[in-house]
Amino acid sequence: MVANRNTQISKAVVKLRELSADEKARDMYERQEKARRDYEWAVDYAVEKGRQQWLQEGRQEGLQAGRQKERQELIKRMKLSGMSEAEIEKILKL
Repeated sequence: MVANRNTQISKAVVKLRELSADEKARDMYERQEKARRDYEWAVDYAVEKGRQQWLQEGRQEGLQAGRQKERQELIKRMKLSGMSEAEIEKILKL
């Protein structure tokens, strides 16, 4: 593994020397690297934006489900206390 790293480092040093010697090649390399970084940033941004939207939708669904469950529990308690369907409906419409 260390030998492999040394080989990769040696290749990178050679490439850097080649690029440093040729201004056009260096400029092209820098543009390619910028394009690669921009692309990676755009992908990361899109993933994060999607994750945030997914979390927000999940929160909304969770809140809605919680409210529905709370409403059902309230209706159940009202019925157990002897309230009629009409009374319960009237109270819940307020």
